[in-house]
Amino acid sequence: MKITIERQMKNPILDKSKNRIYPFYDLKIGDAFHIELDVKDKIECRRVYMNVVNSSRNFQKKVPGSKFFVYKTETGLTCYRIS
Repeated sequence: MKITIERQMKNPILDKSKNRIYPFYDLKIGDAFHIELDVKDKIECRRVYMNVVNSSRNFQKKVPGSKFFVYKTETGLTCYRIS
């Protein structure tokens, strides 16, 4: 049996997250992304809000130590990385 060591490997969890809709992987602490929505369409706003919240929770499980705060604005939603 032969065992080889591979150095300078990329993290497969973070690589998978690069292909997602929301750019959680690209955010550093203190960064945010904004999604512009028609705030009059309450159903669409709620749907997108829940998608962003659930996606951020899934990302937090994959990358321990990351935390996000999603809030509604006059023009849509903003997701802010806390840690």
